[in-house]
Formats: sequence, C-alpha cells, structure tokens
Amino acid sequence: MIVQLKKWHILFWVFIFFVSALAQQNKLAQLRKEIQNLEAELKHNRAREKTLIDQIEDVEREIGLRGGILRELEKQITIISNQLKQTEQDLERSIQSYHRLQQVVAKRIVSMYKRGSTVDLEAILQMESMNQALVWAKYQKIILDNDERNLILLQKKQNEITRQKNKKANELNEKNRYFLSKKTEAQVLEKKKERRNALLRRERQDIRSKSDLLKRKREAFAEIQGMIASREVQRKQAGGHLDGSQFSSLKGKLDWPVNGRVVTRYGRIRDAKTKIWTENLGIDISTGEGASVRCPGKGRITVRDWRRGVGNLVIIEHGDGYYTVYGNLDIVLVRAGDDIKAGDLIGYVGDENSLNGSMLHFQVWKGGTHHNPLSWLKKKS
Repeated sequence: MIVQLKKWHILFWVFIFFVSALAQQNKLAQLRKEIQNLEAELKHNRAREKTLIDQIEDVEREIGLRGGILRELEKQITIISNQLKQTEQDLERSIQSYHRLQQVVAKRIVSMYKRGSTVDLEAILQMESMNQALVWAKYQKIILDNDERNLILLQKKQNEITRQKNKKANELNEKNRYFLSKKTEAQVLEKKKERRNALLRRERQDIRSKSDLLKRKREAFAEIQGMIASREVQRKQAGGHLDGSQFSSLKGKLDWPVNGRVVTRYGRIRDAKTKIWTENLGIDISTGEGASVRCPGKGRITVRDWRRGVGNLVIIEHGDGYYTVYGNLDIVLVRAGDDIKAGDLIGYVGDENSLNGSMLHFQVWKGGTHHNPLSWLKKKS
C-alpha cells in the first residue's frame, strides 16, 4: 500500500511538471506569434511614411513582446533546473540503493560458496522428524525465492539508473537550449533598445512628435471609453455576474497598483512644451524601471491589448460597472478572461528610456464615467 502511494505521489508530481512546462511552451508560442504578426504588419506598412512616434511605438511594442519571451524563457530554465535537480537526487538514491542490494546479493553468493552442498546434506541427516525436514525445505525455498527476487530487482535498478541518466542528459540539453534562446533574445532585445533610444533622441528635439504623441493619447483615451461603454452594454444585457460591492467599499482604501509618485494629475492639463490642452482620464505614476504592477482588487481581465498612445493596455472589470485601466505596461502577464485577485501580478512597466518613461497610466471607471483615481487610492503618509 505504501509503495503504491509513493508511486502515485511520483506520478502526480511528474504530471504537475508536465502541465507547467506545457503552459510555459504555450506562452512562448503565443508571444512569438505576436512578434510575427507585428513584423508582418510593419512589412505591410513599410510603403507608407511613418512618423517618428509611429516608429518609436512599433519598436517599443516589439521590446515589450521580446521582454515577455525572455521572462518566459527564464521561467522555463527554472522549471528545467528544478527537474534536473530532482532527477540528480533520484539518481543518487537509486545508485545508493543499487549498491546496498548489490552487497546483500554478493554476501549471499559468498555464503553459499563457502557452505557448499554438503552442509545441506548434513542438515537433513541430523533432523529428527519428517516435519523438521519439511520446515527446513520450506525455509530454503523462501531464501532461494528471495535471492531470485533480489537478482531481478538488481537488474531493474540497473535499468532505472540508465533511464535516469538518460533523463538527466535530456534535461541538461533542454536547459542549454533554453539558455541559448535566452542569449539570442537578449541580444536582439538590446539592439531594439538601441534603435528605440536613437529614435527618442530625435523625438526630444521634435515638437511635432510631442504633438503627435498627445494626439495619440487622446485617441487612446477615446478607445478606452468606447471599450468600457461596449462592455457595459454587454454586462447590462447579461444581467451582470461579478459582484462589485467589495470593490465599491474600497474607495479611499485601494492599494496603489505600483509604488511611485504622481507626475501627471487627473483632469485637464496643459503641456508645457507644446502648450496643448488635453484631458487626462487617469493619473500617471512614475516608478522604477521594470516595477511590478499589481491588481488592487479582485476582478476579471476584460481587455489585454496594445493601443497607440498607451502601449500595452489592460482593463479589469471589478463588478457592478467598476473598472480599472492600466497603460504603458512593458510586459503583460495576464490574458483576457483571467480571474484575478487583489495583489496578483499584472505585468511590469518599461524602463526609463521608453517613450513614456518608467511610469504607469492608471484609470478608475464606474459605468461610463471616469473618476479621479486619487480619490480611490490610499492616502500616502
């Protein structure tokens, strides 16, 4: 019974490792497909003249996707490393068990050789009854059967050690393959960042590019408003399934999605460089490079997309018409339809050299109305 339980325990963890590895492979395939689609789009649009902002946003979009691939490769390397470590431990235990059994079998063979067949004959002659002889014969058969089982087990352990050695070699090859892929992706990512930085140096001297960027943001905000309005229609028609009472009770107590300071406030603002007025539907929170963005309240991912003006975009529905919006993400770790809890990781912001710098754009909505996020977030001491 104990052996069977151990067997099922091992099979369970093998299954977990298999499912985890398969999920990571699917994520990598999805990210590579997004890059292929982007490259096809760029090729299709190459004939038309692109503005500087167009070029920067295209490069940043690819940087985000390739950054996602790198993180998935790192996860895969960790999984393979853990599997390799477990295989090495299993192999060491199998070798030790093999050596112990080998010693037992060797002792029995030496003992049998020293005793010889005359010992058995003497033992039979000294027995006082047939019953003793039968008991002795039964005992000898048990010993012989046990020796036979030990020899069979010894062969099985030899086969198991060979199998584990082969498994270790395969896992090591797989790990090296992922390391090579990671190195290649890192080199490509670095070249993309160099290209982005060169374009940014030109953009910072170009007021027209700044105007284009503000225009893109206005268009992106209009698209976000349209997405939420469309979702509200669907929600009301379906009767709504998410309970937003918990989220509504968090007004003024909501955890900040990212640590940082507000650099662009909510409402109408005037750009110092272009003198253009625009309405900010949320706030921009400046933070450290690659900072983690976390969900402040439970909900469901409604939108996971990319939009010019806000880059990688995530919208979370919290129930009863409440939504939070996250823009300027560098890497996104969630997908549309995912359920999410307070504190769960959504993704990461970009580096300080990105088009919008290391900052998160954050919005709060109720129905079709955007709210000042600062009235929802906890007051900082």
